[in-house]
Amino acid sequence: MNTIRLLLLNKGLVMEPYITFANEIDKILETMEGEATSDFEEEADRSDSVISLVDSIIKTGIKRRASDIHIEPMANIVRIRYRIDGELFTAAKIRKEKQAQIVGRLKAISNMHQEKQESQDGRILLYDDYNIRVSTQPNVHGEKFVLRLLKKNANIKNIFDLGFPGTEKTLNKSINKRNSLTIIAAPTGEGKTTTLYSIMDYLNKPEINITTIEDPVEIRIEGLNQIEIEENKSSFSDALRTVLRQDPDIILVGEIRDKETGEIAIQAGQTGHYVLSTIHTIDSIEVITRLRKMGLSDYDISSTLATSISQRLVRKICPKCRQERKFSEEEKNIINQIGDKYNIKFDLSKTTYTAVGCKYCNNTGYYDRIGIFEVLNITDEIKELIITGKSSLEIRRKALEQNYRPLIVDGINKIINGYTTLEELNKKLVIT
Repeated sequence: MNTIRLLLLNKGLVMEPYITFANEIDKILETMEGEATSDFEEEADRSDSVISLVDSIIKTGIKRRASDIHIEPMANIVRIRYRIDGELFTAAKIRKEKQAQIVGRLKAISNMHQEKQESQDGRILLYDDYNIRVSTQPNVHGEKFVLRLLKKNANIKNIFDLGFPGTEKTLNKSINKRNSLTIIAAPTGEGKTTTLYSIMDYLNKPEINITTIEDPVEIRIEGLNQIEIEENKSSFSDALRTVLRQDPDIILVGEIRDKETGEIAIQAGQTGHYVLSTIHTIDSIEVITRLRKMGLSDYDISSTLATSISQRLVRKICPKCRQERKFSEEEKNIINQIGDKYNIKFDLSKTTYTAVGCKYCNNTGYYDRIGIFEVLNITDEIKELIITGKSSLEIRRKALEQNYRPLIVDGINKIINGYTTLEELNKKLVIT
């Protein structure tokens, strides 16, 4: 208390002790998480302000770098939450009587049916630089909305700025192979599309014809032929058949969702094209299992799949407020155990950082995110294991003999190099 009193006196302020219940402090801290709270409440208090209220919610989300906005009906309030750098933060609580007006306004600007009380998808195109995807889902207290904020002309990061390990030489070994397929694997929301765009930007040259098939086109890149799948009119597989007649060198397929798309992607790879796509699975070796489960043959997988890349996104320590320190003995033990498992010696003589929190990072201690990666290059020995139907355990064992390093290894390297913390890595990979 004395320390705080002195700090405040230095600013010309006086501190008064105040006794209250812990849950009251929690409520105050919760409202402090979002600077927009008072603005929203002022908007909500005005009877004619539903248009400006919804506009304020969206614009504040854009300003605060939110990737998603959650508008959630609760028993007595409507809760507004923003997902920033992968974490959800409560920004405001709006009075329940405003719920019907907010729902009506969101449906109107998303081109949804007002009367339907069922799941719907729509888009908001009112904001110049953003294509906002909207999803609604009824729950017991009303309709919940999730708005995904997609910047139309976002700057594409260099693949190495995203956190891709290695050098340009190792990157070229993993990508840009004709007659082959590269797949990026991760759960939803872990940056697969961003990595695809970075690879495309890296490969984009005037002498190469690159065509993308996406749902939707999230970022426009000069020099690429980008095709957007029209709702209820075509599928990835239909579009891919047409693209093959357009003399492409490189084809990006937004996602391999089913056997039909997978088969055409493999056929494209077998006929001289380089195909990039994404798939939902936990790591780069399980890509093989996922393709098998879709019904693709071991021969097709082994003959075409050249590289599978898996990734996760972890929050970066805020550069403005981080505090330098030594690794604790507990941290050293955890990291050394991982090193022993994969026969790697990590250099723990370097300093690490503690996430503190400041105005720049909204008092979270973290700002922006970085990728952690693992790369599986399909060697002749691994092709042999695939074509003979060997399990993912046997493939993993062989891959580890050939310098494959799982996600956890790159994650530890990111900690040692001062990008993130063990706590952040543990959230994604559960290492302790």
